[in-house]
Amino acid sequence: WVGIEYNVSSGPFCAFDSIRVEGLEQVPRHVVLRELNITPGKRYNQSLLAEGQQQIYRLELFQFVSVRARDFERGAAHIPVEVKLKEAPHNTVKVGVGYGTEDSYRASLNWRRRNFLGGGRRLESKIKSSGLEPIRAEMSLIQPHFLDRKNVAVFNPFFVRENEINFNINRLGANVSVQRHFATFT
Repeated sequence: WVGIEYNVSSGPFCAFDSIRVEGLEQVPRHVVLRELNITPGKRYNQSLLAEGQQQIYRLELFQFVSVRARDFERGAAHIPVEVKLKEAPHNTVKVGVGYGTEDSYRASLNWRRRNFLGGGRRLESKIKSSGLEPIRAEMSLIQPHFLDRKNVAVFNPFFVRENEINFNINRLGANVSVQRHFATFT
């Protein structure tokens, strides 16, 4: 029979201290801070740093996001936080062309504007053309942090013209949705 005895001396309860944000060029600081569930004085929790990093990256405004505790003195009760970012290009354009046996030719043009009108919004515009759909045009306005930091609102007007064998279809409409992030993979 072997007995093992552990003596653990806990340190002081720690709290978050100041938050330093580096790498912002056009995105306002408050857009980053609102995605963190961290405020100075709140009890320190390592999982809040990882969750905040995911929330910021989910905005699709940054190529690189790092959220970590900065260097602090051993036994310190207040732990400073460092957020390092690299902004993604504010405008991106994608062009595609191809050919398929089902829809013959196809071409597409996608344009994305990040931080549209500030606040972390995105505006996306897509135009496609193919043998079956001579025109598909849609736009999406994505509003992150809708009512709280885990909700995203999307407004998506569209126009579609489809050519079927015996008839043509023209559709004009819009979709409005609110998406909620429940967990890491949902």
